[in-house]
Amino acid sequence: MNQIPEFIVGIPTIILIMFSLGLSVGWLLRTLVARFQMVSYRTRSQQQLDQLRQQLTQLEQRQSEVSTLSTVAHQLVDIPDIDKSALPKLSAKNILTTEDLLRYCTQSAAIIELAMSIGVEDFVIQRWLSLADLMRVPGINAEQALLLEATAIYSTIELAQQKPQRLAEKLSRQNTSLQIVSELPTEPLLVKWIAQASSL
Repeated sequence: MNQIPEFIVGIPTIILIMFSLGLSVGWLLRTLVARFQMVSYRTRSQQQLDQLRQQLTQLEQRQSEVSTLSTVAHQLVDIPDIDKSALPKLSAKNILTTEDLLRYCTQSAAIIELAMSIGVEDFVIQRWLSLADLMRVPGINAEQALLLEATAIYSTIELAQQKPQRLAEKLSRQNTSLQIVSELPTEPLLVKWIAQASSL
């Protein structure tokens, strides 16, 4: 009976060893790929998290800016049109600042009631509200608000719709005839006012 050569007998062992090595290498490669994917996923997740944090910070800053803009208030005595005799009556209703006045008079009925209680016409209250609203914009004082009103700008909404150059011309014309302010706002300042009014 012929003997099987030794190298043939060893073939199954070699195949088994190669198969085992293949399994080991495959497992190692899969492990490396999985780790790479995990690192890549973590990196992308961290980047996305950083972006979200940055966006949140920017949003909080914007909200803070808007909040700061919307809470600018002046004492009622700063509004030239308010008679000093009306101040105690307004104070009795906890209306001490322009912000208080705006908050109190959100409805037409409240305006009429306030006018009757302090003995003025409701259109007088409307004028106070117009000036108080314009004075919410940082940097706009009572005289500047009066000049804006003389130019038929009665609210921050109307101010936000203005073109700086055109507004500068209108203010100059009105101030020449009425002499309301000693110094006209510059065009760059008007640009700032318009932008701030848009944020209120």
